[in-house]
Amino acid sequence: MAKKKKDSIEYRYYEIGQDEYVLALFGESWIRDYGRDVDGFHFHNLMEIGICHEGHGEMSYEEGRFPYQPGTISVIPKNVPHVTISEEGKKSFWEYIFLDPEKIIKGVYPDDELFRNQLVTRLNQQYLTFMADDCRQFSQLIQMLIYEMSRKEKHYKHMTKSLAEALILELYRLCMKEKSNYHSASMAHGTVVLLHEALEYVGKNYMDSSLRIETLADICGLSETHFRRIFKEQTHMSPSEYISMVRIQQACEIMRKTDLGMDEVSGRVGFESTTSFTRNFKKLLDITPYQWKKHPENYDGKIMKYNVSILKGW
Repeated sequence: MAKKKKDSIEYRYYEIGQDEYVLALFGESWIRDYGRDVDGFHFHNLMEIGICHEGHGEMSYEEGRFPYQPGTISVIPKNVPHVTISEEGKKSFWEYIFLDPEKIIKGVYPDDELFRNQLVTRLNQQYLTFMADDCRQFSQLIQMLIYEMSRKEKHYKHMTKSLAEALILELYRLCMKEKSNYHSASMAHGTVVLLHEALEYVGKNYMDSSLRIETLADICGLSETHFRRIFKEQTHMSPSEYISMVRIQQACEIMRKTDLGMDEVSGRVGFESTTSFTRNFKKLLDITPYQWKKHPENYDGKIMKYNVSILKGW
């Protein structure tokens, strides 16, 4: 059924709308032949929760493949390489929710940082596939979130915030259970997922201007030369380019939410100088941060102009 995937990764970046808590991908446009003309895995900057309505195929990870059918739910943490592959010659219908568990949990437990860190760590340790009938409450929360996001009626932001909090807490319950009818796997050190810990480290430490490639190589148990080569082969960008991209994404988030000066913004995201920040920003987006800040249309879903290996969602 499934095509053999090459040993490469594609980064797909998603943005959640301003003052929103989830991004929903829904409707007939998601009836498609998944996996066609795809040469490798991809990973996201957010947690992906998908539900299959029609079709059969496989969810493929470095560690193995799991079949899907109508009613299958998949939960994939950020930075986990994967690909969905439809049954050959047939289409499937999936709908998706993307969210940031850390942001959502912070709103639930604002004064308990230790528990927040434990909870988020647990959610990011494994991916899950299971049937909606086995977890009806979780399935219903997904459907309610998609419903609210598809209509965006009055008070939908308050509704989706509450639903997203309930969804994450229910997911935490599922992660703590041991059930034979769940396909569950922890992160392993395969060829493609070797860099997972490095990606996670960058996500947590991008604001440190002293972040070095040598540190990331040590995390992966590789020499710096070997790490650079593997990273470039798998992601089609250098480690430095990835770090810069993460910093610029975070800078855009700060700029759209605050009126801080560029010196403050560049320092907060780890650039050693405003000059370095501006140079890297323009290299990636083909526009200066000052120009980007002046155009409100950039604030909602239009942060990046990506190159061939860095895609904006699908």
